[in-house]
Amino acid sequence: MTAQASILLVEGNRNLNAGLARLLLDAGYEVEVAERSADALEMFKSAGFKLVIIDYDIDGGGLVLAETLKASETPPHIILTSRVYRSFSDGAAKNLPVDTFIPQPFPHFELLDQVHSLLSKGKLLPDPSRTSANLPLRGELDDFPFESLLHKLFSSKFTGRLVMQHRKASKVIYFLRGFPSSATSNTHAEALGTLLVNRGFVRNDDLTKLLENMSETSKTLGQQLIDAGLITREQLKQTLDEQVRERVLACFEMRGSWVLYPGDSFAFQQEHHIQNPIELIFYGISRFEETNTLAERIQERVQHYAVPTRQFSRLLPYFPAGENRKKLFLQIDGNTTVGELLASWQGETSSFFRVIWSMHAARLIFMSQSPMPSAPQPIEKLLSLGEYIGSFLNFRSDPVPQKFGTSSVAGVPTAQKVDPLQPLLDLENKTQDMNHFEVFGLSVLATPLEIRSAVERLVKLLDPKLVGHLTPEKVRRVAKIGRWVKQAASVLLDPDTREEYRATLSGGTDESEIEQGIRLIKQRRLQEARDLFEAIERHSPSNSRACAYLGRVLHLIHGPGDARMMARSEALIHRAVMLDEGNSDAHYFLADIYADTGDEPQAQKHAHKAIELNPTHEAAIALRNRLGQGVGLGTVRIGPWLFKNK
Repeated sequence: MTAQASILLVEGNRNLNAGLARLLLDAGYEVEVAERSADALEMFKSAGFKLVIIDYDIDGGGLVLAETLKASETPPHIILTSRVYRSFSDGAAKNLPVDTFIPQPFPHFELLDQVHSLLSKGKLLPDPSRTSANLPLRGELDDFPFESLLHKLFSSKFTGRLVMQHRKASKVIYFLRGFPSSATSNTHAEALGTLLVNRGFVRNDDLTKLLENMSETSKTLGQQLIDAGLITREQLKQTLDEQVRERVLACFEMRGSWVLYPGDSFAFQQEHHIQNPIELIFYGISRFEETNTLAERIQERVQHYAVPTRQFSRLLPYFPAGENRKKLFLQIDGNTTVGELLASWQGETSSFFRVIWSMHAARLIFMSQSPMPSAPQPIEKLLSLGEYIGSFLNFRSDPVPQKFGTSSVAGVPTAQKVDPLQPLLDLENKTQDMNHFEVFGLSVLATPLEIRSAVERLVKLLDPKLVGHLTPEKVRRVAKIGRWVKQAASVLLDPDTREEYRATLSGGTDESEIEQGIRLIKQRRLQEARDLFEAIERHSPSNSRACAYLGRVLHLIHGPGDARMMARSEALIHRAVMLDEGNSDAHYFLADIYADTGDEPQAQKHAHKAIELNPTHEAAIALRNRLGQGVGLGTVRIGPWLFKNK
């Protein structure tokens, strides 16, 4: 590789500056090293450099040197590195006289990304012949938005990196055959240490102490935290996966320019954290702040619009399951307004459903208006994610979607004989050389829970590591799932099957299975009970008792020490209450959770509610009495009276 540009490395530690210099030389850059601030200033005056990498703790002060260089007649790009996070919050970092700030220790590829990003400004881009002819190599996010770019990269199985720049903000996403596999950013909120602290895996004081006393080593921050016993390897992996997801999702809101560098080597990347796009979608929906507020703004904007019959039927699969949905399914007409829909939806509070439904409602209704109203500014990030969802579910926002034809009656779209699941069913003829994501490029009109359940099962069956090694048995299982999803989709699409679907909705899981699960809990066979209730909940997600007892058994197995499982347990039982306000057991289970976590007011509230619904509920009465006596809070785990039925 020919030398690309001259870099001045200002680092006082000889072991470290030798390693960094070798890294930059191997990447094709000319490098000079200075160990003191005064030497660096003299070298810059005599030779001039396009980029200077400065250690914050250099003799003479890294910030002083940076300010001096930026005030020169030909100011260079400056990267400031530091072993200590002190004072470098997002706000403070923006005011530094540098182009970017990297906390130490950092992975080598992150430094190379920043160097390449800064020095590539104004330079020729890679040879266009190295990538798809349909894939531009540079652009502006205002003209070619991130969600469209992401879908394009996935479709073309792009390998390389995407560099995005807006003022001082810089992000680099690595792709491996179309999948986001890692990402770097100069945003403090997305740093590994910040995420570890936010997740509760490590205390801020412990992290700061480790950084201040960090020895000169080539080990990453994560490895040093593991060596110090502060986190486990599994916690590190979870956080690194989350870090990639957070950085990718942040790009949906980013503005500025982007550049593609196809075919880049991954030599400096120690580990890939490949992101399944559909998992990324669900993660994004669950993580977006103000989801309810944004959904309400969308609804307020479109509540007086009439929803054409066909568009309404396209929205219905994203409407929450339950009594309201059953009523609406039988009352479709061309005069239905969004406001009328919302009036029938007062009992649903799930952010996931509200966002999914609102995004598609807004897209479809905006597309049907002439002239098309512009979306309110705060809604843009939700709508952009909606585009990304559409990319992978083939849920088109066109007035006449590709999966539908046009009848001779007023141009109303009608369903064609198109099998959206044929790629999945064709798996029976494929046993190797199959890209497992063919399965997800499907137009599946089903409820979000049905889609999510199918996707989760498909992901388990088609692990990326097993691509090309599918056994005939695995192929048959995948095809069976495909037929199940196809059946759900055809029921929702075909008006003639509404009555049949209504009967399906009104049915429920055999109550004897729930009673069997309760007996398993009383026998302390908790893991067996969990497996049974999870199967029931997957089959009948709107069964209040199944949700309540699944949440209960998770509480009994894990207890208050596992915050993540406690949160899941609480969410399941809350869903049970939402599905059936009269479920006294669910209220008692919530009371017991709140008692375990020390929230006595909420524990009292739900215990009283359980007794109000069932005055003979012995477990709720005993819990209320213990709370009233000020006895130490905590679950009385298993007793003959614990699961008294309503």
